[in-house]
Amino acid sequence: MPLPFEGLVEAVGRGQVKACYLLAGPDGLQQRAVLRALGPLAGPIGPTVLQGPACTPADVVGALESPSLGGGRVVVVEDCPWVVAPSTEGGRAKGEEQALVAWLQRPAVGAVLVLRSNVPADRRRKLVRAVEEVGAHLATVAPRDQGEWLRRQGAAVGLQLGRGLWAVLSARLDGETCERMATEVAKLQAYGPGLDEHALDALVPPTVQERTYDLVDACIQGDGRRALDLAEALVQQGEPVPKLLFTLGAQLRTLAEVAGRCRDGSRPESHASALGIHPFVAKKALSQAERLGVSAWARACRAVWTAELAWKSGQWQERTALDQAVLGVLEAARGLERAGGRSRAAEVHAW
Repeated sequence: MPLPFEGLVEAVGRGQVKACYLLAGPDGLQQRAVLRALGPLAGPIGPTVLQGPACTPADVVGALESPSLGGGRVVVVEDCPWVVAPSTEGGRAKGEEQALVAWLQRPAVGAVLVLRSNVPADRRRKLVRAVEEVGAHLATVAPRDQGEWLRRQGAAVGLQLGRGLWAVLSARLDGETCERMATEVAKLQAYGPGLDEHALDALVPPTVQERTYDLVDACIQGDGRRALDLAEALVQQGEPVPKLLFTLGAQLRTLAEVAGRCRDGSRPESHASALGIHPFVAKKALSQAERLGVSAWARACRAVWTAELAWKSGQWQERTALDQAVLGVLEAARGLERAGGRSRAAEVHAW
């Protein structure tokens, strides 16, 4: 399904051009795609580009109404100050955008105004409301179906990945802008044939959350050496120990939330949006919850909470607290192992 910016580009290509476009948000790729589509309307000289902080609305109106050699005029206002919250305007006169609001009520024939901002627009502003009445307001947001957009982007540049690697890549880029995702796809495509999981880790490193999932996996599998090595790697890459303790606790809470919602037999992916996590993450969380069970999960949570409390109260140093938290989760999982398969199956259904 096309994203809003792709719909605007297609509409412009069909000749459905509006008098004004407000492009706001941090995704430069989406904004530039619309600008490229509007480019031919500017004639041979190209668009007129004004810097919002250095001009007035009257300057913009003057540029829109000036003669053009090619008959068309495209005026782009970069870093437009009249569409964002007033606190970021730097003391500009209140209501000075009225000249542009008035122009939008009777736009010049063949003229197109483009207002750009790298922060979201403030819909309380009079100019924003005027644009939405007669033009198009593109609020650049991450794709709702990120995996699908990534695959389309990959197909466009000839990137081929296995199904599992696409899921991993999508989870690592969850919530990122289209620009960041396109950059990473281009980087992977430039790697060439033979792109495997190790190469993906080197080019698009795992997130802290993903490494924490791996740490919990190692604990569930009873692999103490790997669990402690993963904790060490997170510390060495500069992650603060308090953040790691929080992330480990949050991961255990996610297991319970996903498992509880899936007691009715529903798929974990169907709950991802409500929980604010990626579908791939939800699927992995359920797998870990089923392998851990309720009692072992409770002991693991207690171990992390106890370690964090000991650090906050000054009983343990940060690194001691992290090691003890990891060892506590490991011991909880090993206790489940000793309990035997029958009790484990019963605990899985207790969620």
